[in-house]
Amino acid sequence: MDFDQLRHFVRIAELGSFSRAEAALDISQPSLSRQMRLLEESLQTKLFARTGRGVNLTPAGAVFFPHALAILEGISRAKSALAGPSNSLTGRIVVGLPPRIARMLTGPLVDAFRHRFPQASIVIAEGLSPILIEDLKLGRIEVALLFNATIDNQLSLEGICEEELVLIGPAQPKSPKIPARIRFNTLSEFPLILPPMPNSVRAAIETARQRTTTNLNVVVEVNTMHAILELVERQIGFSIVPKGMLAETRFAKSFTVTDIRSPKLLNTVSLATAARLPMTKLGLETHALLRKLDIPKLLGARTLDRGYHR
Repeated sequence: MDFDQLRHFVRIAELGSFSRAEAALDISQPSLSRQMRLLEESLQTKLFARTGRGVNLTPAGAVFFPHALAILEGISRAKSALAGPSNSLTGRIVVGLPPRIARMLTGPLVDAFRHRFPQASIVIAEGLSPILIEDLKLGRIEVALLFNATIDNQLSLEGICEEELVLIGPAQPKSPKIPARIRFNTLSEFPLILPPMPNSVRAAIETARQRTTTNLNVVVEVNTMHAILELVERQIGFSIVPKGMLAETRFAKSFTVTDIRSPKLLNTVSLATAARLPMTKLGLETHALLRKLDIPKLLGARTLDRGYHR
C-alpha cells in the first residue's frame, strides 16, 4: 500500500467512477485499475462494486474510506508541521463549525485567515456538534467549535462562551401576558416547537427535562432555527432559542421573550482539537486565530474565563 493508492481510492470513491477519477487525476484507467487491484490485494478485501453508472463502495470499502481520508490528512499535517514562519505557511486546514456559528463566523474567520496566511487554504466543514466530534477524532478536521461538548479523553476542550436559552412566543396584542421569568417545570403549559435531537439546544432542554421530571408538550420538530422562528411568528406555538440569536434575525420584534430559571438553560461553546493527534503548525496558528476572534460578541453570549478547560 502506498499514499498514491490511498489518494486515488478516495478520489474514485468521491466521484463514483473510474473514468471520472482518471480525468481528475490525469492518469490512465489501466494504471488506475492496477493500483486499486494492488490496494485490494494488500487489504485482502474488495473495495468497489461496479454498477451500470460507475462504482459504489462495498461495505468494506465504506469502512476503509474514513481511515484513508484520515491518513491523507495526517500526511498533509506532517508537511505543514515542517513549514516556516506563520505568514509563509502553506498547506490546507479543515475547521469544523456548527451551522449557526458558521453563519456568523465564516466571514470574519476567512478574512482573518487569508490576511494572516496568504499562502495557505482553509476549508469550513459545517455540521452538528456530534458529527464534528467524530470528524475530529478521525482526523478529518483539525480544529472545531462545538456546542455543549462533554468531557472526553480524546478531545481537548477550551470553553469560549455560554449563551442563555429563553422561551419565545408570538408578540400579539391580544395574546395572554407571560411573566418575564418562569420556572422550567412550567414549560409543560406551552405548545413547543423544538429542533429534534441531536441538536445542542434540544440536548440542553432534554437534560433539564429529565432532571426536573417535566413533561413537555412538543407539537412540532424542525431542524432549522429560522424555520422555527417563522412557525412561532405564525402563532403555531412557542420555542426555546439562544437569546443572542434574536439579535441576528428580522423576527426580533415579533416575539415575547421570557427568561427560564430553575434550572437556567445554557449553551456552552468550546474550542476543540483531537487530544491524541498531533497538530500541524498551521493548525496551531489557526487555533490561536480563533481564540482572538470576538466569538462571544458575534453570538451575543457571555465570555467564559479563558482558564476554563475540560
